[in-house]
Amino acid sequence: MILYWSIIIICNIPIYIGIGWVIFDDWDGFFEAIKFWLIPDIVSMVRGGWGHGAWEEMTFVYWLALCIGTTLGTNWLAQTYIL
Repeated sequence: MILYWSIIIICNIPIYIGIGWVIFDDWDGFFEAIKFWLIPDIVSMVRGGWGHGAWEEMTFVYWLALCIGTTLGTNWLAQTYIL
């Protein structure tokens, strides 16, 4: 079972990168979104960048949700039409 999910995730890596390219435009935007996602909100508010940090967090969560949806969709297709 772990091998099955690993294969699905590895096969979807180009799709994950494509989704990230559409959402973030470049790697700097992606790493900035991860940085703001890991920084607690109270720290962002004290630094004065809460609005920008909230937007970056939201884009990262959208990207993560789309990647999970892609993985589950690939699983559904494999279970329905291949296996």
